[in-house]
Amino acid sequence: MRRPWRALDAYLVGSALPYVLLALTILSAILLIQQTGKFGEVLGSSETPLHLTLQVAANILPSILIFTLPTSVLVGTATGFGQMGHDSELVAMRAAGVGTNRLIAPLFFLGALCSLLTFYVAFKVAPASAQNLRDIALQAALYRLESPVEPRSFYTGIPGKVVYVREGDQEKGLWGKIFIQWEETGGEVRLVTARTGRLDYSGEQAELVLDDALLTTLPAGGLEALERGGHVTLERSANMRLRDERLNLGRNSLSRRMREREPELDETGWGGLLSKSRLSADPKVRREATIALHRRLTLSLSPLVFAFFGAALGLKVSRGGRSKGVLLSLGAMLLYYLISIGGEQLGRAGTLSPVLGSWLAFALAFVSGALLLLSRRRSFRLPFVGARVLPKRGYASKEGRGARAGFGSLLGLLDKSIFKSLASNFLLIVSALVGIFLVFTLFELLRFIAVNRAAPGLVLRYMLFLLPFACLAVTPVGVLLSSLVTFALMVRRNESVAWWSSGQSVYRFILPCICFASLLGCGVWLLQDKVMPEANRRQNALRGVIRSGGAQAQAQKGRLWVSSADGRHIYAYNPPNPGGNLNDLVVYSFDREAMHIESIYVSRRASNARGSKLELFEAELFEFGGGRVSYRHEPSVLIDSGDLQAFNAGLNRPMEFDFADLSAYIKALKERGANVQPLSVALQRRLVEPLLPLVMILVGAPLAFVYGRRGAVVALCVAIGVGLLFLGLMNVTQQVGASGLISAHIAAWSPPVLFTAAGLYLLSRSRT
Repeated sequence: MRRPWRALDAYLVGSALPYVLLALTILSAILLIQQTGKFGEVLGSSETPLHLTLQVAANILPSILIFTLPTSVLVGTATGFGQMGHDSELVAMRAAGVGTNRLIAPLFFLGALCSLLTFYVAFKVAPASAQNLRDIALQAALYRLESPVEPRSFYTGIPGKVVYVREGDQEKGLWGKIFIQWEETGGEVRLVTARTGRLDYSGEQAELVLDDALLTTLPAGGLEALERGGHVTLERSANMRLRDERLNLGRNSLSRRMREREPELDETGWGGLLSKSRLSADPKVRREATIALHRRLTLSLSPLVFAFFGAALGLKVSRGGRSKGVLLSLGAMLLYYLISIGGEQLGRAGTLSPVLGSWLAFALAFVSGALLLLSRRRSFRLPFVGARVLPKRGYASKEGRGARAGFGSLLGLLDKSIFKSLASNFLLIVSALVGIFLVFTLFELLRFIAVNRAAPGLVLRYMLFLLPFACLAVTPVGVLLSSLVTFALMVRRNESVAWWSSGQSVYRFILPCICFASLLGCGVWLLQDKVMPEANRRQNALRGVIRSGGAQAQAQKGRLWVSSADGRHIYAYNPPNPGGNLNDLVVYSFDREAMHIESIYVSRRASNARGSKLELFEAELFEFGGGRVSYRHEPSVLIDSGDLQAFNAGLNRPMEFDFADLSAYIKALKERGANVQPLSVALQRRLVEPLLPLVMILVGAPLAFVYGRRGAVVALCVAIGVGLLFLGLMNVTQQVGASGLISAHIAAWSPPVLFTAAGLYLLSRSRT
């Protein structure tokens, strides 16, 4: 008697486990792609060693698994039981005397195993990974300080200072024709120019060694200070050494932070959180530690309750099968996490106790699962899911007339069927992935929202402006999954056999998919070129406000620095106002060797004049020549401004440009000899992005014909593997291209070309 029950347990677990693993892989991959956008924030340089980049990727994964493990259990159990209900297997089991509790018991075992794994990740692996991430960020900051400045580019890694190097050898760490500017606490402005220089390190001490150097000091207050008796001082030296105390490189403070910093809550395990929640003298720290502790506990136990709730949900699905189970489980998951976030906020506000607020969603999920099991209603239906359209009177005669009408009617019916199925699957998959994307982002920012008391409206606006980026990020994966699901189901149901027997080929199946991919590609282009630039500026600014608590994060972009093409002029100014005027403009002009300063213009306001001229109002002019300094005031003066035309937008991220502006920006930088390789790769990626839906169609469709006969789960696993391989190859080639090892065209175009060729080959080998 024990063997049949063991076989039943294995069958029930086996019906849900493939979907659990499938959901875990899909969700983890999508969220890992989302987190790759943070690599630049953590590392801050394309020259950072590869091992640091790999360490960041490995240490981000545990925080993702804490979220995706419970979610995958819910999706997997609901989908597996939903499919068994659709195939009437549950009816057969109940007819054989298997009760509801007996059906759910094996899923409790699966949920318990996932809960143990989540508990270990949440309290052991994730805190260590969070600590490693911050240590890696500090190591990357130290690496940037030790790395030589890239020639013909501005470097602002030294706090409070701007460094511009016209020439240099990065491998040897040598700089040539150097310009350094900083302002002292008293308001004096220091300007250093030198022929050559290098950074020397001894332990934690650092110094900048300059040859043929000139140190110029301008008094605080400018011309008014000079009229009151102030002086401009010049210090020339054949060999000048600026030590770390004067440069303020921050090396000492970074090293001290690595040794002495206190672990934050997300870096603390079970014992640390329990101790802080009970023994901390600060009530705010106790409350936050209590919330963090119980959040991890609820996440650790949520696979258990999700297995219960998902099984109860799946038992109610009699029609719709997998699609209905996926839809219901994803909706329940989003609702669960929103209630969880709301409960924590109520705990912070004092409306509920922190413990009750943290466990509110967990308790509601358990009660909802129990109510589903106790309800007498055997199943429920969702609108537009699993519904069938009954033919109207006279339908058969119309069908007959359509068949006699010939080949054109048959093609129209095939196009409509495939296009409708592909579009509906795509919308369902993308909606689910975008929802998960946004919920995970919200969880990621929850700590900053609580600490800085970010208003709900602010967070809602951030999510709204993040939506275009999220849609674009998941579109290629969504197209691949939807095309594979569409054709795998056609093969599985033998619909493809019926069409092939009527004379339709595999290539005819692809035609409506190409139309769908073309329309989607146009939408992607419009989204990334017309909507995303402004949306990305807004969401980056709002994210800065949420993380820092500053009310003026969008306006605090700092001063902009521009160099002329010949290197003889450097412009510094605040971002232009809506009228196009430049504020607090300073123009540094250098000698013919582009080494030492000849003159300085300082103007509170400047505006574009006729031609390529810039008019400076109430300008102060400092001239240096023959070891002497002269200065005068000019009410208005015209200077050349061609070097500023491409830079007045003040944008510093490729995703904040449209295609035309990014092209102009790259062209202007090329004229100045700056390194534009990362921007060129980003520009080529803009051209590739609209074509990715077509590439995914050409890859997904033949894979569905090959693997669809083995089941939709096998086909989806293959799709996930192919999607991860494609996205991984895209990211690798983009990084290699940004570092200059391959051209921008090869970096952006080689993965889609390779996968298109592979898809066409598989399509040509498909049996019809």
